[in-house]
Amino acid sequence: MTSLFGILNLSTDSFSDGGEFSEFAKAVDQGNLLLQQGASVLDLGAQSSNPEAKLKTPEEELALLDPILHHFVQKGVSISVDSFQPKVQGLAAKAGASFLNDISGFTHPDSKSMLAELDSSKFPSLVVMHSHTGGIANLSEGSLNIGNVVSKILGFFRDRKKQLNEWNIPDSKLIFDPGMGFFLGKDPELSYEVLRQIDVFLKEFPNLLISVSRKSFLTSIAGNVPPKERENATLLVESYLIQKKVPWIRTHNPAKVIQSKNWFRLLSS
Repeated sequence: MTSLFGILNLSTDSFSDGGEFSEFAKAVDQGNLLLQQGASVLDLGAQSSNPEAKLKTPEEELALLDPILHHFVQKGVSISVDSFQPKVQGLAAKAGASFLNDISGFTHPDSKSMLAELDSSKFPSLVVMHSHTGGIANLSEGSLNIGNVVSKILGFFRDRKKQLNEWNIPDSKLIFDPGMGFFLGKDPELSYEVLRQIDVFLKEFPNLLISVSRKSFLTSIAGNVPPKERENATLLVESYLIQKKVPWIRTHNPAKVIQSKNWFRLLSS
C-alpha cells in the first residue's frame, strides 16, 4: 500500500548529499537508480531546506531543475518538484510535474493565483507540508512541545485544507506532510511524538506523506553520526510507517524500503 518518493537533490548545499547530483549526467543516473530501486515518484529539489542553505532566486532554482525535469517527464516518469516558490511551482507544473511539494504548505501570497493558472485537466497533486517556521527548517525552539505538537499540526492541516478547497482544489489532490526534524524544532522528541500519534493523523488525513530519511532527529537512535550513516535508523522508522500503512514515504533509499515491504508481505501471508 505504501508508495515511495525517491529524493533527488540537485542543490549543492543539501544536508545529506549536497553537490553529488548537481551535474546533469549524475542526476539522470541517480534518478534512474531510484526508479530501478522502486520509487514511484522522483522528488526533485533544487533549493535545499537545510537551515544553513542559501536562498536561491526562482531563476537559479529553475536553471538546476529544468533539464532534469524535462528529461524525466519526456520518459513518462512521475515527477514531484520540491519548491516553495510559486514561480518555480507554476512553471514546473506546466512542464509536466505530477506533484508540487511545498514545505510552506502553499501559504505564499502568490500561491492562489499560481494554482488558478494551472490546467485543471492536468492539475498536480499538492504536498502540503507543515513547518513551525512556515518554510525553511530552523534551529530555533519555536512554540511546539510534546503536549501541543499533534494538535498544532492538525490545526494547520485543517486550515490549509479549508483554504485549498475554497480555491476549488479537491481533497483527492491533497497530500499532507507533518514535517519532521528541524521543521518541528530542535527537540527530537517532537518528531517521535508525531510518529507515536501517526494513527491520529491517518484517521483525519489518510493521504499522508512522511519523510524521515537521514534526518538529524534519528541521531538519538543512531548516535552522533553523519547523514549517510543514519540508514539503519531511517529504515527502522520507515518500516514502522509501512506497518502503520502510511500511503507515501519520501526516502533516499527506495531499495531498502521495498525489501522491508516484501518482508512484511511474507510474514503476514
